[in-house]
Amino acid sequence: MTTRSFSDAALNAVTGEARKSMEAFAQALVQAEGLLREYHATTQAQFKSSHPDEMIAIRENSRLIFTLSWTKAVLFSRAIIDQVNAGNLLAAFQSLRAYAELVATVRFTAKEMMPLIQDAAETGSISVENARTLSSKLNTLLHGGRFNWPLYFEEGAKAVLDRKRAKTTKEERRKFETNSLRVGTCFEKWAEEEPAVEFIYDYLCDLVHPNKGSNLILLVERGGNVVFDTSPSSQMGWVIFGRIFPFAASMCLRAMGEFQPIFALLGAEDEARSVH
Repeated sequence: MTTRSFSDAALNAVTGEARKSMEAFAQALVQAEGLLREYHATTQAQFKSSHPDEMIAIRENSRLIFTLSWTKAVLFSRAIIDQVNAGNLLAAFQSLRAYAELVATVRFTAKEMMPLIQDAAETGSISVENARTLSSKLNTLLHGGRFNWPLYFEEGAKAVLDRKRAKTTKEERRKFETNSLRVGTCFEKWAEEEPAVEFIYDYLCDLVHPNKGSNLILLVERGGNVVFDTSPSSQMGWVIFGRIFPFAASMCLRAMGEFQPIFALLGAEDEARSVH
């Protein structure tokens, strides 16, 4: 497997702090790739229908979420490095924001599950209600979304549009729609503990949406004039990248390291845990 790292040209385009952060980010990618390979080698994390036994379902889904989130983290990280090296900062920011959203949803779910996990650890058992709650939160993270994939594969795009446009009651929506996490809520909860998170996410969003931020990173000086261009030599783009990358990368890496062990723990074999 080829080890990815930021090019000398990319490293030289930013200040010392950003350069150190980029080097640390590339090293974290190597560690994440190794962690994922090791986990697959030692743990059964197979995608299949949910087991009727809640405790088995929790264990299996936790393993899936652990591997799924690290797989996405690795792919986002590779894309960020490749796109930065190519000077495509617009695409790099898209990948960085997607990485941040992944982390926010995983963190949100882990934080919501922690009281139930702590209670189970203290008592040595878990209630049926708490087991169902844990299973539901894992299912939302694993299968949640606003797009109706089952209906699409079974009946096609028209059926999806017809269902979306139809007037339905709350009861009908609960029956036919899949639960999903609202990314904005995940960041709002995170920002209650770490206010800088809100600023970082807003910064990244403006660099992805068709707003002034995403326009600024395309400005290139040519022949004494400033133009929009695909050239990787946008000084403004590199300034904007250098100012946010150390904080966004640190935010993502820290949260992944902090909350991913929770899913590894839930996915571990534990015959001593009982349901009451």
